[in-house]
Amino acid sequence: MPWFPDFVGAVELARRQTRAAGRTDPVGEYFDALTHGDSGVLETVWPGEVVVHDPQAGEIRGGRQPHRFARQSGAWLSERDARIETVTATHVDGRAVVELVAHLTENGQELLWPVAVVAEAVDDLSILFRTYCSQRPREPGSHVRSPILPADAAGPGDVIGRHQAALSAGDPDAIVATFTPDGYFREPFGPHNIHAGPLTCARTSPGASARAGSSWLRAR
Repeated sequence: MPWFPDFVGAVELARRQTRAAGRTDPVGEYFDALTHGDSGVLETVWPGEVVVHDPQAGEIRGGRQPHRFARQSGAWLSERDARIETVTATHVDGRAVVELVAHLTENGQELLWPVAVVAEAVDDLSILFRTYCSQRPREPGSHVRSPILPADAAGPGDVIGRHQAALSAGDPDAIVATFTPDGYFREPFGPHNIHAGPLTCARTSPGASARAGSSWLRAR
């Protein structure tokens, strides 16, 4: 009898390989989907549910929303000849946190856009992405998105919690104490806003907000 290729088996093998690669680098798959304007690969890797929390678009969940978001993001990035550079990544307990720099072209000049993405596996079939970045490349002026966590949610622990508490208290010495000798502070936009080296703080009044506190750190 004639031989027929096992198309079903080949498709299943490709699907398993795609899922394995996507689980190894979920943020990479996420940005590939945005860059190419196609969320299909995400749905292959995570067939349960893909949820995105985007600073501008808000919560994207189910139905055609991921497809529209990926298509619009892909068009926006393509218009600006976007290139994504991975700076550093941390992986722990089903969660990946990746720091990136998007190289964009605006009016003939290169614009560097720092972006942080959290990928969190909700279960074996579903994943959640949260993006943190300035919105200035997308729209002029100030843009503050709605809170992701409920008002009564527990705050972060460890060094992040200590750092935020020091900012809220307006305590420059406590802020500096949360940094290691080779630590650095980067404001939300551009490499020129990185403060590194031995850190000092311009004094300000106690009780200043965390937003004001972000401008205290200066490289000596």
